[in-house]
This record gives sequence, structure tokens and C-alpha cells, in this order.
Amino acid sequence: MNKLKNFNKYALGINIVIILLEIIGIIIRAIQSTRTWFDYYTVDSNLLVMFAAMAYVYYTVKGKELPHWAEIIKLSAVVALVITFLVCIFVLAPIYPGGFVAIMLTGHMFLMHTLCPLLAFISFIIFERNKLSNKDIPKAMIYTLVYAAIMLILNIAKVEEGPYPFLMVYRQPIWASILWCIGILGGAVALTWGTIKLRRHK
Repeated sequence: MNKLKNFNKYALGINIVIILLEIIGIIIRAIQSTRTWFDYYTVDSNLLVMFAAMAYVYYTVKGKELPHWAEIIKLSAVVALVITFLVCIFVLAPIYPGGFVAIMLTGHMFLMHTLCPLLAFISFIIFERNKLSNKDIPKAMIYTLVYAAIMLILNIAKVEEGPYPFLMVYRQPIWASILWCIGILGGAVALTWGTIKLRRHK
């Protein structure tokens, strides 16, 4: 345990909790939902943050600094969960059956939409150390850009519909799809920049 003396114990504890909560969330979702998995940005983002938390715990217990690639993955995952949190509140909750309570406080969605995003953001901003800079923003955006590109192509090809209303290109004007892309991707860049800035000036 002496190897842990140079690391923040709070960050280690929160990351362990995130891993456990994500496993519980995955199990609950598997039991409660028959919907597909990897076409949901929410599910993919939670799996990514679980992997990032595992990397953080592994290197911390080994007494090593987190590699830069793991820092970028953590940044990407945290921003993705913040996007999930905000989209759920401001876009999905108003149209989802049961509203805010159902989508933010019920079952696996409470873990994946609310609790894990908040814990990951708090740990990353307040407790974790890293050497991230604005130069890392394009790398951190890769995950969100790849997801957006794949799901848009699948929706245009009519292989998929959604799963989010703003991806349903045939249910809205072209200009609406363009505005959604600009808004969400632009917001992702701004959130990534803001997260780095908050972390460096805490």
C-alpha cells in the first residue's frame, strides 16, 4: 500500500466505485432491457469510462503514473458522459415516457445517465492528476466523431433508425440534421476544452 502514497486516495476510491456501479448497471440493463447495446452512445460511453477507470486503478495500484493514452481515453469518456447527462436532461427527458424521473432516476438509467457521469466528472476535475492540454482535444474527440459518423451513415442507409431522435434523418429536414450535428459536435469540443481548462485551473 506504500506505493499509493503519492496518489490521491479519493480518486482511486471513486474509480473503484465507478467500475462496480458500471458492472451493476450492465447487469440491470441486461435483465430489464431487450434493446441493442452498441448503437447507444450512452452504453458505449459508460463502457469506455469503465475501461478508463480500470486503467486508472491498475496503474495507481502499481504505483505508476497514468500513461498519456489512458489520460486521453479518460478525458474522452468523461466528456462523453457529460454529453449523455446533458442530452438526457434537456433533449430526451421532455419526450421520454415518464420524463425526468424515468430517464434519470430509474434502474440502470440512474447509474448510466446520472450517477456515473457525476462521479466520473467530479473525480476527473477535482481529484485526478494529468498532463492534458488543448493539443489533446482532437484525440479526445475521436470516439464521439467515430460514433456520430457510423450512426449517421447507418441511418442514411436505413440500416438503423436512431436510436436518438436527432439521428433520425428521415424524420426531420436536412437542415435540422445539420444543426444537430453542429450543435452536438461543437458542444463536445467546447466541453472537452472546458474540462481541460477546469482541470488545469482547479
